[in-house]
Amino acid sequence: MEVPISRIDAGWVQDFVNESRESVARKNLAVLRELHREAVLMGFDGLDWTSGVKVKIDPPRRKQFLDSVKVMELAKLLPSERDSNSVLILAFTGMRVGELAALRVADWDSERRRIHVLQSASFVGGKAEISTTKTKNSERVIPVPSYIADILDNAAVDQEPDTFLWRSSQGKIWRAHNFRKRSGWRQACEAIGFPNLRIHDLRHSYASIVRRSGQADLPTLSKVMGHSSIKVTIDLYGGLFNEDYDDLARGLDDLIGQKMGETAS
Repeated sequence: MEVPISRIDAGWVQDFVNESRESVARKNLAVLRELHREAVLMGFDGLDWTSGVKVKIDPPRRKQFLDSVKVMELAKLLPSERDSNSVLILAFTGMRVGELAALRVADWDSERRRIHVLQSASFVGGKAEISTTKTKNSERVIPVPSYIADILDNAAVDQEPDTFLWRSSQGKIWRAHNFRKRSGWRQACEAIGFPNLRIHDLRHSYASIVRRSGQADLPTLSKVMGHSSIKVTIDLYGGLFNEDYDDLARGLDDLIGQKMGETAS
């Protein structure tokens, strides 16, 4: 689509961003802001056409959780070993896709089986931009199961410390968009009964798997997920801790029953 700069105004931009979902609209608006700055440098003296433009907030999407068996099923359905391993890494580390893309060889501690999340990648106009993590708490250490550690160890062989650890089959930075488009992701999701599964749901699945393992309370889960506060964790995953309330109630039942028995005797 080609539009003369003279025809672009806030109304046109608003209509343009309204045509896309929230994440795409925000990226498009950022590109248009940059385009306006470039136009000003070239002598264009029009008003800022992005001023006052609002991005529509997408309604919340229902989180979907895979258990470890379904994760393995999904991974096995992808024809490429690299794509299968991408699913396993995301589902068993809880990293955001941008964090996986920006992970460097030096960020992987093979001896202690720890990932140090220090950076994140975003893609604007097809160009990768590496920056600090989403929040200060997003900078974190993630313990890694041995199966995933083996995958990361193999990826790190003969690689320089500053190179990206998990790359595409062409040796370039890993992109979730390309992975989803060419890996057979949609067909595999449909095959396991989750046709609307998003890649980000692998992160939600990690939270559920960790919780079901019984090895993580709320503070620990919040820490490994890299949330800005424990409130974020409660808002997102509080439902995963309903069993704690059931256990509490059963414990009180047992205690009350014991005391009632002592009183009756």
